[in-house]
Amino acid sequence: MPVPQGNTLASTGRLIKGICHYSYVGICHHLVNPRSKDYFWFASRVPSGPLIGNPPMSRTTLPGLVFCNNAMLRRATRKLGQFYDDVLAPSGIKATQQGLLYQIHVGNEPTMGAIAAALVMDLSALGHTLKPLIRDGYVEAFADPADRRIRRVRLTPQGRTKLEEALKLWQVAQQRFEEMFGKEQAASLRAALDEIAALDFDAGPAAS
Repeated sequence: MPVPQGNTLASTGRLIKGICHYSYVGICHHLVNPRSKDYFWFASRVPSGPLIGNPPMSRTTLPGLVFCNNAMLRRATRKLGQFYDDVLAPSGIKATQQGLLYQIHVGNEPTMGAIAAALVMDLSALGHTLKPLIRDGYVEAFADPADRRIRRVRLTPQGRTKLEEALKLWQVAQQRFEEMFGKEQAASLRAALDEIAALDFDAGPAAS
């Protein structure tokens, strides 16, 4: 089975819940509540051109998004996720499910906790994502022989076949993205996402 290098899906999946820093805290409130007077006050005062220290935004970018790392990341993630989902559609599974099947495959019958930690997911969200894969016969859960309180998961033969099918389509999506974005830029992006996912936000900013 081909082993893709630097799985973008895994890095992005870990990042979604890993980044919550805002360049300007108030902006995210305006994004959530666009009908507030404060939102319109802010939106009317954002320059139409590039801001100092920030790259120019596309015409489709809302003014408030410029300042929010989290909002810009989620926007790009939705765009990329839709693209991968469209390419993987013939396999019958989504990109998130393909990434989870791959994580189980390389994890060698990992525990539920290990997968959740690797993907920065809580156990309830992981269980929700696993449920259709178990229902369709791609994954099976079982008790650890040494400690039956621990739940492990593994691919079934049908799951390995489905993963091989999905990986062929994943490689098509990966190649198309790198052709558009640039192979070196894509590698740098994955490295940056992995670094952000590894940050400990509970520890606070490092002392200067």
